[in-house]
Formats: sequence, C-alpha cells, structure tokens
Amino acid sequence: MHVNILAVTLLLVSPASGLLASDRWTRAETLNADEALTSLEFSRNGKSLIGGGNFTLRLWDVQGKSPIVKIASDRRAADAKDIRPAMNGPAAFAMDGSAFAGLQVSSSANRLVVRRAADNQEVGSFDLGEIVDPHDLEFTPDGMSVLAAGFVGYDEALLCYGTIVKCDLSTKKIKKVVEVRGSDVDSIAISQDGKWCVFGQSRGRISVLSTTTWESIREIRAKDANDADIIAVDVSRDGRWIASGGRDYIVRVWESDTGKERGRFANHIIMAERERELSGMVRTVVFSPDARLVASGGVNSIVRLWDWKNGIEAAKLDCGGRVWSVAFSHDGNSLAISVDGSGTKRPEVQIWKRTGPNEASE
Repeated sequence: MHVNILAVTLLLVSPASGLLASDRWTRAETLNADEALTSLEFSRNGKSLIGGGNFTLRLWDVQGKSPIVKIASDRRAADAKDIRPAMNGPAAFAMDGSAFAGLQVSSSANRLVVRRAADNQEVGSFDLGEIVDPHDLEFTPDGMSVLAAGFVGYDEALLCYGTIVKCDLSTKKIKKVVEVRGSDVDSIAISQDGKWCVFGQSRGRISVLSTTTWESIREIRAKDANDADIIAVDVSRDGRWIASGGRDYIVRVWESDTGKERGRFANHIIMAERERELSGMVRTVVFSPDARLVASGGVNSIVRLWDWKNGIEAAKLDCGGRVWSVAFSHDGNSLAISVDGSGTKRPEVQIWKRTGPNEASE
C-alpha cells in the first residue's frame, strides 16, 4: 500500500439553484491487485471491500489496507479441461454484509461460490453450467439467493443470447429465471425492496422485471438511442431512479416507475472518430447512497461524478489507467476504483476520499 496525495476539485454554478457546487476528492490510498478487477463493492459497514477478476476474488480490510481473503481459480485445471475462463469477475456482498459471492473457475465449469464474511466458510457453491461468461451478480435483499447474469452463446441465426439464473442458498438449487434471445446480459441490479430488478440489453434497451413472476414490467429505451449495448445499470437506494451506460458513451438516469428519461450526461464522448471505440465506452455506473451523484467510468482513465438533477459535472478524477469498476461506500464519502495496468505499473484499486462538501446540496 502507498499513499498518493492527489486532489481534484471542480467548481461549477448550478443552473437550477444558482449556488456554487463543489465536490473535492482526494486519492488516499492504493490496494495492489494481480489483475484488473471488473467488479467492486463495499460492505455495508465500510470496513471491507470485495473485488472480482478473471481468476481471483479478493476481500480487503479497507482500514487495515490488507487483503483478508484471496481466492484463486485453478488455471491449470481449467486449461486441461478446456474450460473457458470468464472475461469478467463478478462479485457482490449481501446487503447486510454477512456474506459475499464471487466467481471461481474450476476443472469442470465456472462456479458461483458464496462465503460467510465473518469466517470465510463456504455456504454455497453453484455450477453456472451454460453461462460461459458470467457478467454480474446480485444478492436478493433477504440474502437467501444470488442472481447471476451473463452470456450463454449463439443460436442458429448466429444471434447471441444471455440468461439470468437464481441460486437459492437454502435449497442449494439453481433455476433459470430469464432467457434473453438476441442479446447478452451485461449487468443486473435489484431494488432494495426486492420486488423488481433491471438489466441492460443490446440496441439501447433496459428491461425491468418482477422478481416474483419474472415477467416484464416495462422496457426502457431512449427515443434517440442507437443500437449500442447497455453495459452497466444501477438502481438508487430509494428505488426511484435507474442509471445506465454503454457503448453510446452516454450516461442516463431514468424514473423507475414510468421509464421516463430524467437526465443524460455525455461528457464521456471523445470527438475524434478514430478514438471513440476505445476511449468513450461507459463500462460502469453507480449511484451515491443519497442518489445525488452518479459515478461513471470506462475505457479511458477518467471517472466522472455527475450531479444529474442539476445537470453538472461535480468532479472529474484522473485515475491514470483504464477504469473497470467504481463503487461508493455506504456513507458516500469513499470511492473505490479498479484500474488496469495500461497506465499504471500494475493493476490496482484506488481509494478516493471526499474531503469537501457540496454546497448546493446543503
């Protein structure tokens, strides 16, 4: 661990309130990682951080700046059995912080493993079977099940398809609940009341499903959306808002009850056409706990914090390498950012601390 004193402040005038909006963030510490971690999540008490990669699942003691748990997949066994390693490393905490889940590549398949946070004891293991590339995991609010979403393959018409499965920790059974033809399932988020979930699809579509019947509640799509995939989604803690981002470089916020677009943020767009494919894609979006900010990052090195109700960029954090995942702590005062080795000496997780108030919101 090393400390890098780097502070970023952006001052803008809010068109809605006329007040000066200021968010000051300081890069406080760095956690080493063996590979780029494609998912990050803080525990509810903010003391632990989980990160998932292609071949490792890591759990850190944030205060002690040291890894508590490192679960490595058996690369040799997977290679010997011709098991395709996942391109992503989904990981998640239960909402009460009592358990965590992640991916482990074995000699037979991609496995979802669930462990108690207190003693690292395994409480569930599920063979994800046909999901050859799991993209995302979400615990149900009661902590009794984990939803896994990902890529399955291609059909006869060479159209890709994805699926969502439910892994029940009480029965130890796995059940397919959604099959999506013509699209991968890159990201999934569940409301805190557990009544509905949302996932992104191709052609700019976002689906909202009942978690009781697994039937569609509504499909959301911007009127001017192109065919770009939705890579990332998140649900605000109060369940009122949905954030999305993807290959069209635009972050949007939607009203969950109506599907109406309430804001968009296009600052990830790189105007040079030759750079757009590699530089502008939004890979991760996440609400702050109070839903005032949306943090977003992508293939470029910038994480942007968007005060979406006022339509302003509250802060811009230069991370020095391509961004894979971003997570807010539950008090909203810390940001964990996964950065690959493209612009840094090795893959790492950066912890940024909020050191200045937003005067427009106080």
